[in-house]
Amino acid sequence: ERLQRPVEVTNMPFLKIDEDSPLQHFAPVQCRLQDLVPLSFYLSHDTYSLPEDMQRDLHPQASKIMQGWKYPNSSRIWMTNGGPWRLPYPAWSPESVPEPGHPMIYSCMHCDRMENLHSIIAGEKRVVLVPPGQKDVIKATRYAEQRQWLVAPVTTAQGCTYLSSTLFTSKQSECTSDQSAVHPLKPPEVNRQVSGGQWPDKVDFPVSVGHLKKGDTLYIPAYHWHWVATTTPPTLSPEAGRADGPL
Repeated sequence: ERLQRPVEVTNMPFLKIDEDSPLQHFAPVQCRLQDLVPLSFYLSHDTYSLPEDMQRDLHPQASKIMQGWKYPNSSRIWMTNGGPWRLPYPAWSPESVPEPGHPMIYSCMHCDRMENLHSIIAGEKRVVLVPPGQKDVIKATRYAEQRQWLVAPVTTAQGCTYLSSTLFTSKQSECTSDQSAVHPLKPPEVNRQVSGGQWPDKVDFPVSVGHLKKGDTLYIPAYHWHWVATTTPPTLSPEAGRADGPL
C-alpha cells in the first residue's frame, strides 16, 4: 500500500537551467513510490530549504560537537538511497521486482574552501582524504564535461508508464570547485588513464581511508581533497562548514 502512494519528483539541474537545458526533463513528474525504488538519487540541499519539521529534526549540531564553531557559515543535508538497482522487466509486473545493483554511489574527488564536520545520521560511508595541493597528481580541474542522469518517464507498448533515466550532457562546464576523475578504489590502470599516468605511481603523500557509520562525525580540514562513497542501506548526513580558517 505504501509503495502505491503517489508522489511528485523533479530533476534538479547541474547548476542552473539555461537555453540549452531540455525543459521537458525539469518539469514535475507524477509517479508512485515504487517507481523510485530501482533508481539512485542524491539529495543535496541547504537545511533551511527543507520543510520546517525536518529542519527542527536535522538542526546543525556543530556547536555541540565543537563549541568554538558556534553557528556554521552553511549547513547542508546529503541524502541518498545508495547505488542504483536493476530495473525489472517487464517493469513492475506482478512476477518481477527490482534487484540490488551496484552497491555504492559516490561523489568525485574534490576539495572545499571551508572546513567541514560531516556527520552520519543513517547508513554508512567510505571516505578517502588527500592533503591539500597534489593537483598535478590527481589531474584536478574546474572545467570538465558535466554529464547528469535525469529521471524520465517511459511508456510501454501496453500503455503503462514507469520511471527510467536518461543521460544529459550539460554545456555548463565550470564547476564550483576543482574536481578529479581519480577513483581511489578502482584498479591502478583505470586511474593511470584519467590522471595521465600520475595516480597511483606518483603518489608520495598520505592517503587516508575511513569507514563512517551511524553516529560518526568526520572533521575535514579546508582544501583537503576528499572522495565519499555511500553504500546501501540509505545514508543521511548533514554537513556544517565555516570559512574563517582552521580551528
